[in-house]
Parts: sequence; C-alpha cells; structure tokens
Amino acid sequence: MFNNDRLSHWCAAGVLGWAVSFVLLGVPVFRLWLGVRTDTIIAFTVLASCLQLVITPWLFSARATPQNPVGRPVKRSAAVIVWISLTALLLAYFVVRGSPDSSAKIIFFGTPVVAGSGALIALALVSLKKKAKGGAA
Repeated sequence: MFNNDRLSHWCAAGVLGWAVSFVLLGVPVFRLWLGVRTDTIIAFTVLASCLQLVITPWLFSARATPQNPVGRPVKRSAAVIVWISLTALLLAYFVVRGSPDSSAKIIFFGTPVVAGSGALIALALVSLKKKAKGGAA
C-alpha cells in the first residue's frame, strides 16, 4: 500500500500523521485538558505539517533504494536533526509567545539551536572520522 519510491506517498503520510496527532493529542490533551485555544493548536499543527513537507524531499533522497540498500545515513541523520530542531523552535515559539520574561525566551529558543547545532557538528565529525578510516559515510 505504501510505495517507498513515491515522494507523494511520503508527503501524504506526513500530513496524515499530523492530522492524526491533532485529533489524538491536540484536541484531548491541549484543548480539553490544558485549555489551549483551538486556533493555536490548528496553527501549530499546520505549520509543523508544512515544515515536515519542506524536509520530506531531503529525507526522500536519503532513503534506501535497490541500487543503494543502505541509503545515505549521514544525509538522513542531518535531515532528521534539522527537522526536529526546527519543530522544537516552532514549539518554543508557541510556548513563549506573549510572555514578557526574556530569560524564558532565551532558554526556549536557545536550547533547540544549541542542541541541533551540536548534533550536526557531532554528525560531521563522525562522518569525517569514518571517511578518514576508509569507511563509507
């Protein structure tokens, strides 16, 4: 049913995943339990879905294929790090918007940037070390 060689299937799966997250998490947890406004939940879900659609071609190009059964693990890891970091930044924006406390904003926005940058640097170092030893990266 899911064709790994069709980018449209990857995009549809991402949008479907965010729609399910909205129904199973957004409404019961954030709206009913925490009292977050519905328009805020919808805005976050739509923006996060769009962000995933932007990253999906990068992930798609790093997938395993019959010609390359391993795929491109470094490229795939980099795409996932960027995707998670940007989603965390988006979440941080929705958490601290309207807050007058600037230290909270620095912490909420700084953490994903520092963690994502550190992960990309570590990935690059590991990749370079593998290449220096003669391994495939």
